[in-house]
Amino acid sequence: MVGIRNDLYHDEFYFPQEMQDERLMYQEKAEEIAEWYRKVPITSDIALEEGKYYLKKGRDLEETDFIHIGKFKDMFIADAWGRRRFTHNEYARLKGFSGYNFNNCKNKYDTYRKIAFASNVFVVNKIASVLKAYLMGVDFAQSSDENTELITVSEKPVKKVKNTITKSEHKIIPKIKLNSIHIDNLKGIKNADISFDKNLTAIMGVNGAGKSTILHALACVFKPYESKENYKFSFFFTPTPDSSWKNSKFSITYFDENMQKENKKEYRKNKDRWARYADRPQRDTYFIGIETCVPEIEKESQTSYIDYKTSLAKERNADKIIRAAAYVLNKNYDQLNYHKTKKKESFRLSLQRIPWR
Repeated sequence: MVGIRNDLYHDEFYFPQEMQDERLMYQEKAEEIAEWYRKVPITSDIALEEGKYYLKKGRDLEETDFIHIGKFKDMFIADAWGRRRFTHNEYARLKGFSGYNFNNCKNKYDTYRKIAFASNVFVVNKIASVLKAYLMGVDFAQSSDENTELITVSEKPVKKVKNTITKSEHKIIPKIKLNSIHIDNLKGIKNADISFDKNLTAIMGVNGAGKSTILHALACVFKPYESKENYKFSFFFTPTPDSSWKNSKFSITYFDENMQKENKKEYRKNKDRWARYADRPQRDTYFIGIETCVPEIEKESQTSYIDYKTSLAKERNADKIIRAAAYVLNKNYDQLNYHKTKKKESFRLSLQRIPWR
């Protein structure tokens, strides 16, 4: 969990401007291009020029100066041998992936889609570089010779992105500083205290110790002010036959800089619902967890009660799976179960958890 404390560092953070990369695109040799890339079922009367890019428009082609990342199956290039599609390796290099032969993929169109949906390495690297420079107290700029420079921060950032929060005389923006969290009972955590008195707070522990549980709880304690990200406890603590989360209880202390007052807020689940949602303190919160990297098709979207039936897995390799999982996660799993709902079936490992004390 990383963040900037406004009470300790008052400058605003600005994400980088878009990149203008004028370098030549990586292009494979015409004689090495597989036949599949040259099978273009389009009849076009326009004269093709070697090295130019073309975009499919209906049943015709139209010259373009730009490579459309999300439309690679509709993008074409003219090389010394004629018209063809971009190869998967050329496509991957544009996203920052190299060192692997994507041209050998079995499902050509599906691999196009996967590369299109993958994060752009160059963009991620740019954002990471700016974040690092900001945390170090310097401003990040790109010199004309494409070598990275670190420049001392001036009173105003070199490049500013328009602030999306509208400030006016009639609007008081909440300034809430989280001070601490006390967990009485939440999943496997009992009687735990964590203080947030530094610029950076790192929570470390072995698998299953409760790191994600703490972040899930913190994501839900604030009511959004301008952001559309409104995290509810049901997102992270979905009730099931094995876990209703009844008797969960924790509290936070926070400082309201506008009121110059420290407050305490308690969250609990006594019966079917989490109590006291309406009067949560206001602060925009963004949660980035491992689930943000999971494909949508694999995510569990249901947040209401998930009813499933559990049965012992009688797979031939069940014992082997249990031993392997226990070795990787350093847990004493005792059995492998099937969880079956009306729509799907999944595996689950069970064990005796040791509460955090």
